[in-house]
Amino acid sequence: MKYSQHLQAHLTPEWRKQYIHYRRFKEMIYEAVVNSPSDGGIRGDPVYFEKVEAAYMQQIEKEVEKIETFFRSREAEAKRSFMELEEEVQRLKLLASMHSTVVKRRVAAHWGGVLSAEVKDVGDGTKQERKHVHNEHETSKPGADDEVDQAVRLSQHEVSSRLKAMKLAFSEFYLNLVLLQQYQQLNREGFRKILKKHDKEWKTEDGLKYYKNVVLKSYFVQSKEIDQLILGTEKIVIEDLESGHRRRAMNRLRVPPLETRYSHWSSYGLGLFMGMSFVLLVFSIIIGVYVTELDDDNCGNTTHPISCKQCWRLNSTYYCKLNGTYSSVVGKMPYDWGDWIPALRMFRASLFMLLMIFFVGVNTYGWRANGVNHVLIFEINPRDYLSSFQLMEIGSSLVVMWLCGLLSYYAVHHFGSPDYAYFCPLAVLMFVIAYTLFPFKILKWRSRWWFLRTLKRIVLAPFYAVAFPDFWIADQMNSLSGVLLDIEFTVCFFAFDWQQSPDAAVCTSVRNGIRPIIACIPAWFRFAQCLRRYRDTKKFFPHAVNAGKYSTTFMVVFFSSLYSADKERGADSQEGVFFAFWILAYIVNFMYTLWWDMYMDWGLLDRKYKFLREELVYPHKLLYYAAILEDALFRLFWTFTVSLIESKAFQVEVLKTIFGFFELFRRFVWNFFRLENEHLNNCGEFRAVRDIKIKPLYLPMTAQAFDQLELVASSRPSGSDCATVSYETTV
Repeated sequence: MKYSQHLQAHLTPEWRKQYIHYRRFKEMIYEAVVNSPSDGGIRGDPVYFEKVEAAYMQQIEKEVEKIETFFRSREAEAKRSFMELEEEVQRLKLLASMHSTVVKRRVAAHWGGVLSAEVKDVGDGTKQERKHVHNEHETSKPGADDEVDQAVRLSQHEVSSRLKAMKLAFSEFYLNLVLLQQYQQLNREGFRKILKKHDKEWKTEDGLKYYKNVVLKSYFVQSKEIDQLILGTEKIVIEDLESGHRRRAMNRLRVPPLETRYSHWSSYGLGLFMGMSFVLLVFSIIIGVYVTELDDDNCGNTTHPISCKQCWRLNSTYYCKLNGTYSSVVGKMPYDWGDWIPALRMFRASLFMLLMIFFVGVNTYGWRANGVNHVLIFEINPRDYLSSFQLMEIGSSLVVMWLCGLLSYYAVHHFGSPDYAYFCPLAVLMFVIAYTLFPFKILKWRSRWWFLRTLKRIVLAPFYAVAFPDFWIADQMNSLSGVLLDIEFTVCFFAFDWQQSPDAAVCTSVRNGIRPIIACIPAWFRFAQCLRRYRDTKKFFPHAVNAGKYSTTFMVVFFSSLYSADKERGADSQEGVFFAFWILAYIVNFMYTLWWDMYMDWGLLDRKYKFLREELVYPHKLLYYAAILEDALFRLFWTFTVSLIESKAFQVEVLKTIFGFFELFRRFVWNFFRLENEHLNNCGEFRAVRDIKIKPLYLPMTAQAFDQLELVASSRPSGSDCATVSYETTV
């Protein structure tokens, strides 16, 4: 592997600009050789050689200064962090020691109270001893024992939770040290190789001299502070946090591979399940067409011998073409699209969730390939997380299960009992939900636990501080608001409509207010998160303004629900005042959200850079313009579809399914540029590992005071604690 590729594979993405520009220096070497005016090579013209040599070495010197400055700043920050963590470890050890002492005394006090009855019957000598101990206890004021009890009111659970937080903080700090150590090694090796290539192509030894006299003597090469901090961190974790268990400590500090690695089994599983999905999809389409034609051929057996292709349905009335004109037909046609609508809604809910999982897997692959550190942005444990291939493998395997459920529905509906066919999409939907929310330690349980913890913070948004994963997943839920409505329909369908009328209006009506509330739930999560961030930061812009964006969704749902309810009562759908307010709310929502996507979430629309931005991660500018156009077009479709009245017409449900795919794809594209913008913000702050903030432990009692208290306690006669407590309990 060439060193430029090795450097790209191992560098820290957030520090990309702080590494040696190896490729640029390599291009400068070859350009100087190609542009040489002499036929004898670059050394054939001494004046030209001296000019390019001076310019080249000047650039090398600037590069050394840049790396030197950056390394010094990161090293100083690492030393400061180590001192803070070390101090907190000492505080934690003192707290544990205090807690242990108090526990011992309370145990002794308990047994002293139990034995106090026996002490009463011992005799005068015992009473005198008790009196002597009581007098000694009186002279040991002011309340040393009470001071200890007040200082260590933390329970054992709280001590353990703080110890766990310290272990996590040290593991992230250790990762940061390893990245700095890697930074030293990569840059030193980069200068060695590029100066060696310089000497080889230009037939000189100036590069070797510069490497020995300047690079090897520079601070970032000579400094051993990072190595010492690594050893010090290992010592603290082994001795203080893991009680001398070296293997357990090193497993906790284990640094994951910095380059991208893929599991061959995941790649094999992904290919297998995608191939099975394609075959099952083709087979499902063929079976679906066959079943439709089979039902179409049975139309002549009805009281209305008309081809089903000449009939269409609106609500509960069938309109068929008779003598060139459409007229209403009484009775139920053999091929009733109303029977398919409940199944379509149930299958659609599970399918959209599975496609979201697969799309996120493709997102992670694109982020990783372009140097966007999604592991850091999502604050995932870098030592244990799902790779892009694993995510796509999970999504494709569940899609195979979904297609098998679809084929089962075909079979039961047309060759068995149609009423029981609805259990097929119900089983698929329940399995997908159960797999996502299953809390037990199987089947990638750590990733599910991370998702469930994030979901808990989303649901309780006003009461938890908001991190990037919280509002990112809440944004994904806004694209899946139709899934929540389909789940609500499924529950209602089996509670009221099953085996009665699959197309009954009770489960699609908005007059009871349930469906409008469910449609607003994802927007409410983001609205509450924005208000919480405004409370924490006291910044009206962007947090309060962002909350206003999600409030427009409430207006769209509110007026569309009133419009739908008005239509259910038989009013003219185009003349009501609610229809005008719904259109107005929709326009405001569309313009607000589109501007926010472009300007705030993606950081684009800068006129200086042709409505893009200064720094771009993805290689082609055309991708950005295509994404802007796609987001505007698909958001227009989706906003309009979500606002449609929940109708029973087949055509509307098909449109909702198609536009639902459009919205999933829009969110899929949105994810690429949203993470890119967040990654560039991390690069600006040189943030390469998670920030694990440890709140300083407040101890009202100093270590010296505790040592004095221990000295007093150790000088008491044996059993004094028990005797003192027994005396106090008997008086």
